[in-house]
Amino acid sequence: MATLAIDRLTEAEAARVASLEELKAILVDAENRDVKREEFSELFALSIRVLELDQESAAKLFKTSRPTISRWAAGLSAPHILGRPAVFRALRKVANDRLRQHTASVVDASA
Repeated sequence: MATLAIDRLTEAEAARVASLEELKAILVDAENRDVKREEFSELFALSIRVLELDQESAAKLFKTSRPTISRWAAGLSAPHILGRPAVFRALRKVANDRLRQHTASVVDASA
C-alpha cells in the first residue's frame, strides 16, 4: 500500500516538473517576440495557474494592485507591449525558483 502512494507522489512530482519546464519554454518564446494583448492574457493566466500564484503574490511581484492582476488575467488590460517581456522574464524566474525548490525537496526527501 505504501509503495502505491510513493508511486503516485513520484508521478505527481514528475508532472509538476514537466509543467514548470514547459512553462519556462513558453515564457522564453514569449519574451522574444511581440505578444498581442489577448495572447498576453492567456499566457499570464496560464503562468499564474501553473506557478500557483495568488493575486496578492502576483501583485507584489509586479508591484501593482490585485485588480490590475485580475484584469491582466481576464484579458481586460495588459502592460504596454514594451513591458510584456519583463513580465514574462519575472514569471520565468519564479518558475526557475519553483524548480530549484522542488529539486531540493525531492533530494532532501530521498536522503
